[in-house]
Amino acid sequence: MKRPILPRVSPSMRPPLARLAAPGRMHIAAAMVVVGLVMACSGPPASTSPQPAGSIATIPSQSASSAVAASAIASPTAPPAPTATPSAAQSPGPRPSGDAWTVLGTVPGFQPVDMAAGKDGTVIVGCDSPECSKAIIQSSVDGPWRSADIGLDSDTFELHAVAFDGERFVAVGATYPADEGAPTNGVALVSDDGRTWRRAPDQSSLRGGNIVDVVARPGGGFEAVGWGRHSSPYTGMNVWSSGDGLSWRLVYSGADRGDVGVTGLAVSPDGRYVAWGSDCLGACGIVNVVMWTSDDGTTWRSVPGQATFKSASVIGTVALPGGWLATGTSGAGSGDGVSWRSGDGRSWTRQKLPKAGGYRMDGIVLVDGRVVALGIHEGDRNVLSRWETTDGSAWSGPSTVPGTEPDDVALTGGDSMTVAAMPLTTDLTTVLRFGPP
Repeated sequence: MKRPILPRVSPSMRPPLARLAAPGRMHIAAAMVVVGLVMACSGPPASTSPQPAGSIATIPSQSASSAVAASAIASPTAPPAPTATPSAAQSPGPRPSGDAWTVLGTVPGFQPVDMAAGKDGTVIVGCDSPECSKAIIQSSVDGPWRSADIGLDSDTFELHAVAFDGERFVAVGATYPADEGAPTNGVALVSDDGRTWRRAPDQSSLRGGNIVDVVARPGGGFEAVGWGRHSSPYTGMNVWSSGDGLSWRLVYSGADRGDVGVTGLAVSPDGRYVAWGSDCLGACGIVNVVMWTSDDGTTWRSVPGQATFKSASVIGTVALPGGWLATGTSGAGSGDGVSWRSGDGRSWTRQKLPKAGGYRMDGIVLVDGRVVALGIHEGDRNVLSRWETTDGSAWSGPSTVPGTEPDDVALTGGDSMTVAAMPLTTDLTTVLRFGPP
């Protein structure tokens, strides 16, 4: 799961898109789960070279709780918003499994954007830190994190998202010509193992585009969304589809309305889609959430504006039995962490997350039958916390991720949750897993 990122353009051309979960704050990159952090409990200081798997450390969760069965989750009482340095909050009860945080390794000079887990390993896409001027792909198969062979001039494009469909990885983004005023072109890279990548040979349908997110379709193949082909290369709602990641076709092009632009995409197991974005990717102040839905990935309908989405931003959405669950930030300034529920993707109800005042939400994923959301409270020191739910209504948390003060976070789910985080004060990204020891 990822935050949307800004294209690499001159500052005067950048819309205030990055960190849509914190409107008004400029940021270069965000977007599957890597948490860059300094582990206060992991022993000696992290070295400047990747740590092998043999050096992993297990860190118990600093909160007594994680998610419990839906029937056992009590509705929390909303306490005051946290201070600049909130402490770990006690959730309703501990998980019987005794899940813990395990350090999988570190990656120096790397800013995580998005992450995907495959059958033989995990891939993280991002860029060099602190400049974010060169696209980088890191991969690991239960060992050290290594830079993958991209096979292209990586300082001419950025990667925004990555997905795995059971057979192959696809990483997507955009190329940027030397002339910053020229149009961008969407780019798609394909890999069978996460280590060696090749560019999709047919890029004709991606010309003039900028791909910001990609998901694996049920049964194989990929669906991607992005901007371009409109009044600005940073607005619009385009949808591309591919059966193998190598050949793409543009299946939908719309939202040619000023600053409206898509920033994310989610798919359900039965092949229904929800896409989300903002009605203000330009410098226009307060932003409101916009949504689109599709029953097949080809025919799309915009969701009528709703009061629940005013002055808010969605950072991620997951499919649950009988509907959808989204998370993001609501309100001006630092905002509050919130979630939205919907049965059909078109009518949404908002609720506050417990003790999430002042939090910028950074992602939501499915982990072993439960939903996990992460958020950052920014202050004298940044605090990364997690919330969990099994039914989308009763949330437990927050529980502080130990030793972290991240500024950039990426995550991915599955049987366990993997997070990559990079602190604001260093360029050393730490990769963690949360699950059974």
